[in-house]
Amino acid sequence: MKKRGRELLALAASVLVLFLGCRAGSKPPQDVSILHPGEQWLSWGSAQRSTFVIAFLQGYGDGISGGCNSAKEALSTTELKDMKDNRYYIFDTADCRSRVPIYTKMKLYTSAEPDTSAYTNVITGFYQNYPQYRSIPYIYLMQLLRGNNPPGVNELYSMAQTGKMITRW
Repeated sequence: MKKRGRELLALAASVLVLFLGCRAGSKPPQDVSILHPGEQWLSWGSAQRSTFVIAFLQGYGDGISGGCNSAKEALSTTELKDMKDNRYYIFDTADCRSRVPIYTKMKLYTSAEPDTSAYTNVITGFYQNYPQYRSIPYIYLMQLLRGNNPPGVNELYSMAQTGKMITRW
């Protein structure tokens, strides 16, 4: 009888250990990158960061072209008169494209990968120097880096401090 009791006790202990082990293992791991995109960015190597920037800029350029082409198609069925001299307005897709802020800091080389460091260094530096802002998506930070004089690391920090950028995500 004592042997039977020990076996039941051993079985109960095994089930308890197995149950507790399964419960601990059944909790899904939390994806930190969803909560803190900066953590994800910093976990990437330079090649991954560069690939992101290139893909982002390709998508941005495609969006500009697609938007301007769609506007031209939509406006071709609408008669618009120029209010200055009462002439019909002719939509110019090149003019449309020129009005959209672009990314001017990427360097293109014919024999090598494009140099995206003007963007990757700023985002990396921002996340490294100001970890309290790692919840700000890097996609949003990229949007802030367009134009001829994009902000640097400290300028982004100043924008965050003064409310000139969204900091709560």
